[in-house]
Amino acid sequence: MRKNAAIILIILISIGSTMAQGKRPGFEKYMEKFKAEKVSFLTEKLDLSVEEAQKFWPIYNEYEKKRGELLSSKRMEFRGRGQGHESMSAEEMEAMVDQRVEQELKLAELKMKFHKEVKKTIPIEKVVKLYRAEGDFMNYMFKKIEEQRSDGRRRGNREQ
Repeated sequence: MRKNAAIILIILISIGSTMAQGKRPGFEKYMEKFKAEKVSFLTEKLDLSVEEAQKFWPIYNEYEKKRGELLSSKRMEFRGRGQGHESMSAEEMEAMVDQRVEQELKLAELKMKFHKEVKKTIPIEKVVKLYRAEGDFMNYMFKKIEEQRSDGRRRGNREQ
């Protein structure tokens, strides 16, 4: 369940970055709402002091921005090169998957850098709460999406 929620959240973030770049109507508002909901959720769970919040949020926001950019470029690159891979040479396929692994390493390096920085700004107990709260938020969003789908299906059935 948690793995599915993580996948959905990653997809939402990467789609959001891609759609925002493509200027899809209404999606920027959706992503702003999503981000605001996440900030509210994390703020409540972490119970940061004013000083901690002033130090934490700029670091977290920068991390999320860079992470979103990496996820978006990773998804777009693999999708662009991965379509029609049947016609690719072995060397092209190897270059494609090598690049994907390199991007995953960049994500891991970004996470490590963030982890080191955030440990300097908030107590370790709150770092643990942060990682737990991020997982809880993914579960929360997964349930919310499922509820919206169920509501849509129920409404669709009543309208027919």
